[in-house]
Amino acid sequence: MPARPYRPSGKTEAGALPPLVVGALAAGIGAGLIESFVAQWFSLLILFPLAIGLAAGGFSAWQIARAKIRAPLLAGLVAGIGGLTGQVAFHAGEYLVFRNHATAEIHASQEGDAGELLDAYLEEQTGSRGFVGYLKFEAEQGTSIRRAGSSHDNGVKVSGVGSYILWLVEVLIAAITAAAMAVGRAREPFCERCKKWYGPASALSSGAGDKASVAAVVRAVEVHDMPGVIRAQGEATGKATSVLLLAQCPSCEESDPVLTVSVVVKSGKKTNTSRKYHTLLRIEEAKELRQVAAAKLQAPAGGAAPA
Repeated sequence: MPARPYRPSGKTEAGALPPLVVGALAAGIGAGLIESFVAQWFSLLILFPLAIGLAAGGFSAWQIARAKIRAPLLAGLVAGIGGLTGQVAFHAGEYLVFRNHATAEIHASQEGDAGELLDAYLEEQTGSRGFVGYLKFEAEQGTSIRRAGSSHDNGVKVSGVGSYILWLVEVLIAAITAAAMAVGRAREPFCERCKKWYGPASALSSGAGDKASVAAVVRAVEVHDMPGVIRAQGEATGKATSVLLLAQCPSCEESDPVLTVSVVVKSGKKTNTSRKYHTLLRIEEAKELRQVAAAKLQAPAGGAAPA
């Protein structure tokens, strides 16, 4: 039988959505404005929209967990809009800084309304006034993309259509980063009976992490042979170790637990963990798996595998 993945219910608690919307927008806008201020001295290009996405997505993930939101698509949409809005706020903040500096210079050298003179200049150069005129002006001025540590002259300058493409990429980075964080959190297992998120996954057993052993473990799970799962896993050898993880509701035994088969690979000081298999188990299967895993731990080294 193929894997039976956990599927979120798509439900939310009463009143949970407005704080998520307001918070995601506020986090994105706040991060965007802060970065527009920092950008007066240095620009990190792609890292700026990534940080905006992390801010909007981080708040969204926190609110999703707190308010028990189990609607991944809705959560991702809200968080993505927060990231997008934050990137727009970044450009708006840069516009305010530009306008403040430009009007100060105009006021020092000319008589008249400095703001009106600036808008007239933008309109003359781009055909638009205000924020839109500023964006067009900045697009024509262009942005220099260069490696860290290289001089400005060695960079690749994009302008015109290239500027708009770069801005679109930045918007997508901010929105997708935020949305991915929110979707990931909303997809976490949740007990609809107890209205609680599943507890942290506990490690049941570890063993060989080679492809053949992991495939044998998966086959045993799919035919509901829990003792066979532990036998197939065997003992850990080499750099790769397979780990069986089980997560379930912390308050009841009415919701099906989630089994994850992960492989941990150590290379020097680095450790990489990858999820190879993920499925719901029936409650009785989870109990049996715990029992045979405990028997394996209690068996002497080199002892017989669980029956």
